[in-house]
Amino acid sequence: MLDLRVSPSNGSVRRLVIALDGDQELYRDRLDVNAASARQKFLDELVRRNVIADTARRWWEEQLVAKADEADQEAERAAKNAKPEAMPDWRDASREALGQTPQDVREAAEAMLQSGDLLKRVLADIEAVGVAGERELSLTLYLVGTSRVLDKPLAGILQGPSSSGKSFVLDRVADLFPPEAVLRATALTTNALYYLPPG
Repeated sequence: MLDLRVSPSNGSVRRLVIALDGDQELYRDRLDVNAASARQKFLDELVRRNVIADTARRWWEEQLVAKADEADQEAERAAKNAKPEAMPDWRDASREALGQTPQDVREAAEAMLQSGDLLKRVLADIEAVGVAGERELSLTLYLVGTSRVLDKPLAGILQGPSSSGKSFVLDRVADLFPPEAVLRATALTTNALYYLPPG
């Protein structure tokens, strides 16, 4: 007996739709179930493959929409009932590392924070890790990263032509932060952020 399996949207317009006969997969496609033209194209293929009769097209279209709604509702219920395991708070790791830092190093760091040329010293460190000629960008990135300890941290978007060194500058500046304060991701989707554990 023919059945349709539809994946939840999870923030994406297109979703996977599979036509099954028991355990046997008859056809699959990724489509925007909310678009009538996409539904018709999917059903056209099922008719062409003799999976459904052309006269039953309207009924199967209603089933397709209903299955999509069911999948979204089920995903929403599962998300509400899920008790995600929280990621460790980076502040705890920072406090622990600070507690293990020798007193003389802590005193030197405190003196550096009080100095009037702190930003010049930060720029010198950025240049020491290999960044040249990007003083304004690298210092801005450093200040955005430092704001992580504020109640309302800053955020930034780094844009520029392909192969212009954006990733290099970002990576070198990130190297100056404690490892527990940096989450490196080469590509992020809405779904990745949606499923990221709290914390």
